[in-house]
Amino acid sequence: MTPLRRCWLLLLAATAVAQTADPGLAPRVRYASLEGLVDVTIGTPFTALRWAGLSRPVLWPLRTSKGVAVTRAWPLQETAEGSKDHVHQKSLWFAHGDVNGIDFWSEAKGAGRIEVVSVDSLETEPDAVRMQLQCRWLDADGKVVCTDARAIHCVQQGEQRYIDYEVELCASHGALRLGDTKEGTMALRVADGLTFATKASTGSGLDSEGRQGAEIWGKAARWVAFGGKVGDAEAGVALLDHPSNPRHPTTWHARPYGLLAANPFGLHDFTKAPPGSGELQIAVGTRVAFSYRIVLFDGSIFARDLDRHWQRFAAAPRPLVVVR
Repeated sequence: MTPLRRCWLLLLAATAVAQTADPGLAPRVRYASLEGLVDVTIGTPFTALRWAGLSRPVLWPLRTSKGVAVTRAWPLQETAEGSKDHVHQKSLWFAHGDVNGIDFWSEAKGAGRIEVVSVDSLETEPDAVRMQLQCRWLDADGKVVCTDARAIHCVQQGEQRYIDYEVELCASHGALRLGDTKEGTMALRVADGLTFATKASTGSGLDSEGRQGAEIWGKAARWVAFGGKVGDAEAGVALLDHPSNPRHPTTWHARPYGLLAANPFGLHDFTKAPPGSGELQIAVGTRVAFSYRIVLFDGSIFARDLDRHWQRFAAAPRPLVVVR
């Protein structure tokens, strides 16, 4: 059975589950292969995986249980107002600025791209939507550099929403070197209201070690959260680093203007270590796994709540990815 056929059968089963439950609460998925879309609703719209016409798969928008979008709409959606810098920073994505010397981060001329090869599974549970996909990393000439398998779990527990995002990067086409650069890796571009770049900004940043604002950049922490006001609503988003990840607790490429990225590789930029100190070598035919949790919350940042969330995340079984 082809991956596409298997996915459609799973989707039909998921739809059947949704129809037998409360239609207002049951998870629903719309999978449109030609449109490059997996749209997720749990009670209300949650997020969508998108890849058609993009240099990499992204999740956009990310909405709290009250419907607040905590990631920036531009450039995925044209907006009359708001920030329009860093066109490559699209909502939520996984990429790196130096993979065997190839830039998969900036979308500049000559950069690589990450292509979705297949959506292997789509499943719904009473409070979750789970998907798995296969991707390949291509250089500017279309040559395969490496591949990955991803598992994305969108979960709603009461009024709390979170996404578990796992990537198993495979040196399938030769050895890999993930270079020492700040340009990476598991990243979000938050809504403008969550930024804290100027005195007029309404947002704030906090990490697990109690650092705030611009002090977060380049430091090691178990999690980082950005919060503030989106319109009249107070909301935020936190990115949690799993203890199984390379160099946990990770260092952070977290900027006041709205970039929130976990990056364990950029040690030269972050700590002034000698060039190359942060690179990671992956032998041909082997894999390295990265696991993150993205917590979407309504209201203010509460460190104790996020500490408890991180403890539950740290204790959760891994890996999520099923290697095929």
